Amino acid sequence: MKPKPSKMTNFKIITSNSVSQLNESIKLHLSEGWEVVGSHQLAEKHHQKRYRGTQHIDTIIECEYSISLKKAE
Repeated sequence: MKPKPSKMTNFKIITSNSVSQLNESIKLHLSEGWEVVGSHQLAEKHHQKRYRGTQHIDTIIECEYSISLKKAE
């Protein structure tokens, strides 16, 4: 018995600086036949503590959101 030829699967990771932009990109890719693999990821791109003299004022945190997609051809 011959094995069935396997379909080629493409993988892609999409990223965004905001959840709303990531959701829009996911919707676009889903309409093009892509499937979500797993769940989203959050990575801290930049972390900066700001001080006035020795007093901590605030912290600026920039995040990047990502998700993995696959598409069988």
